[in-house]
This record gives sequence, structure tokens and C-alpha cells, in this order.
Amino acid sequence: MRFPSIVFAAVLAVAANAQPSRDRALEALVFGEKPTLFAVVQRTSSGSDLIEISMFDPKFPMELLKSQCEELGRQSGGGTRGAFYFESDPKNPQFSFRKARFATENLIHSNSHDLNLSPIVKAFAGLPSPYTIKSMSITFQGEVPSAKTLRTFFDKKIGLIATVSTRPAMIEYRIRLFTQNPAEINIPGEYTPPPAPVQKPAEQRTPWLGYALLVVGSLAAGLLVYFTLQALSNRPSAQAKRR
Repeated sequence: MRFPSIVFAAVLAVAANAQPSRDRALEALVFGEKPTLFAVVQRTSSGSDLIEISMFDPKFPMELLKSQCEELGRQSGGGTRGAFYFESDPKNPQFSFRKARFATENLIHSNSHDLNLSPIVKAFAGLPSPYTIKSMSITFQGEVPSAKTLRTFFDKKIGLIATVSTRPAMIEYRIRLFTQNPAEINIPGEYTPPPAPVQKPAEQRTPWLGYALLVVGSLAAGLLVYFTLQALSNRPSAQAKRR
């Protein structure tokens, strides 16, 4: 899928401006598409990550949901343990969501509590039409952001914004996909501040004007000595005058 380049040009243009303008441009991109996938991740007391996925489309194939959840387990490296697939309202198929619930690993790192979004996004990118996912919501329940928590991210492949809640504690990511190629998706696990700009040393300009004045002064002094000596050599001596 190709995203209109003019939109990226607009975002990159405002990125050079003040922070509020940049935030509004990113919000327009990310929130401009309604999510069709909702995922909720929670760290359990055993150390595993429990995830529940809901597909907004009631016609989303259950077999496709199973295969992508298995892919998520491969992407995270934690597998899909105790997987359970069901419909939210079997008696009302028109409004029933296809859901999956299972345990995996490495979505919430145990020590740093870094949040790993990539396995979820990669697993559900590239689905065939009409089930292609362009926007998703991923919520980490019970997580409190730190200075390293990723809050916004944007490149030509993906854009995301985090919304933080304290009561109850949770971090929700709204994610917009601009590519359907999982290999092109790379979401940082934490926020890394940009490197401080390198200050260039003051440019040392060659004092050409000073050099020019020095040369001119030297030439003038040389010419003055030359003409003085010429004048003295041409002046008749006192003895010659007496003759």
C-alpha cells in the first residue's frame, strides 16, 4: 500500500515548526482512521503477558485470527499458551466480535517494563482485503509510563500516539499503518532522546585585508627607500661643486 506522498510532505514540513504544530499533524494522521483491531495486554503475577485481541469486523474469519495470533507468538518469541478463540455475542452474529485470548512473553519486559509493540503490529500487517488493518489500538493495562516510555513515533511506515491514564493505570497506543509489509515495520521499544546538536567551532577567517595592508605597506616602504637612494646617487657631491 502506498500512502500519498503529499501527506508525508506536509507532516515533514510541520515537523520543523513548533511542537504543537507537529503534534496536531501527527494526530490528524493517526486518529484519521478508526481502529479495526483492539488488543489489551496485561502482565500477570507469573511473569507472562496475557493478551486479548478483538476484531471490530464481525465477518473477520476465525481461522485468520488464529493464524495471526500464532504469528504474534512467533514474533514475540513467547508462543501462544492457553489460546482461546470465541465470539463476544454468539447470539447476535451481526454485532459479535471475533476475539482471542492467550498468554505469551516479551510484550512487557519484566525489569525495565519497556513495551514491545512490534510483534503485535507485524503479526497483523499485510492481511488480505477486505480484512486489511490500517489502524489498531493496543492498551497495556497496569503500566505506568517512565521517562523512557515511547509516547509518539512517526516514519513513512507507521505512526503512533500514546494516551496515558492513571485511574486505572494504563497506556493506550493508537497506531496507524502506512505499509502492509511486516518487514518494514520497526517500532522502538523505548524513547531515545535525539542527540544534542554538535556545536561547530567558530569559523576562523583568514585576515586577507590585514595581509593586503601589510604587503602594500612593505611595498611602499621599499619604494620609499629605493627612491631615496636614487635621489642620493644622482645628487652631485660637494667636491664636484667646488671644481
